[in-house]
Amino acid sequence: MHNVSAIIKDKLRTMPRDMQENTNIVIEPMRSESLPQVIKLWDLSFGPPYNIQSASDYAKKHLSLLLTAYDKDKVAAVAGILDFDLHFAGQWTKTGGIAGVATHPSYRRQGLTRRLLEAALKELYNNRVPLATLWPFSYRFYENFGWSVSDVQYKIEQNIASLPQTGKASNYQEIPAENHSQVHALHDAWCEKWNLSMRRAKKRWSMLLSKPGASWLLLKHQAGYMLINLRDADQGTLIIREWCYLSQEAFADGLAWLAQMDSQFKKVRFLAAETDSLFSMGIPHSPAEIIMQPGMMSRVVHPEAFAELLPKPLSGIQIMDPLGVSSSKEKGEAIGPGELVQLVSGFFKEPANKKLAHLHAIAGMSKTFSVEKY
Repeated sequence: MHNVSAIIKDKLRTMPRDMQENTNIVIEPMRSESLPQVIKLWDLSFGPPYNIQSASDYAKKHLSLLLTAYDKDKVAAVAGILDFDLHFAGQWTKTGGIAGVATHPSYRRQGLTRRLLEAALKELYNNRVPLATLWPFSYRFYENFGWSVSDVQYKIEQNIASLPQTGKASNYQEIPAENHSQVHALHDAWCEKWNLSMRRAKKRWSMLLSKPGASWLLLKHQAGYMLINLRDADQGTLIIREWCYLSQEAFADGLAWLAQMDSQFKKVRFLAAETDSLFSMGIPHSPAEIIMQPGMMSRVVHPEAFAELLPKPLSGIQIMDPLGVSSSKEKGEAIGPGELVQLVSGFFKEPANKKLAHLHAIAGMSKTFSVEKY
């Protein structure tokens, strides 16, 4: 077994440093007059095309804070915080979603991302927020700052002609997408099945379903729903944007409904937290392509607030945070802020650190799975 303390210290030594830190740049909340620059930066980083109106609404209405790195009046980099309710250890708790992180090419490798992340975490720390999460452009990049992968997801692709048809397709009924409030309770119940799953606020439902150019199909079941954007179809493959099934019956009925789409599509693709539901119905006539992929990344922000969520005390642990925000002075076995989330949530079947085995999966036996992707 490797020495965890040595591993973390090695990470700190080998962390890629920016070529030259620009000390003239200041970090502060976005100035209102800078919004056009921010949108242009997002367009450069995440587009094109990037919808200006939705980006403006996102910055002003969805983000609780948009930190900006300024070189005088120029926007050099940004990082936002989204407020979420996260289901963890059998309860709902506040979490900070890091989003919209972007740096202008002229200012990259100057330490700005690090400074923005540190400032964002300090803001969350001051508000006693236990956890911070993000969906990364690079997992390795954010591991350097203390985040760790906190769930895995299965991308399942199956020939429609070979889907089991033991269910009843008519149990899924189409409802207008604008009536999405009818499935909110189902979505919340779905989140409560997992550890580290985020509840979607009403405004985020509206943002999702107002995607320009989308053609939404919303199918409701008494124990689930399917959300499909028909514009996402990919060369004969029907792509399910979101499939909530709270029972095996809801899963079987959904497969029966999808089997009725054989005249329009050859295959169906969806994301799931598990594969048992599929294989418990028998081996598919045509082999399903199943790709296991990393999902969201998480890390501890406020150690005391995090410990209050758990049924056992976190004694004997020294948190070593590369950003210095969440580091603890207590002596004990060293562990990173993201690795601690993995340990207590049972991300690995066996604890990576045998000395901390008593804390393995104490957040509950529910699998980790992030429903919300932001």
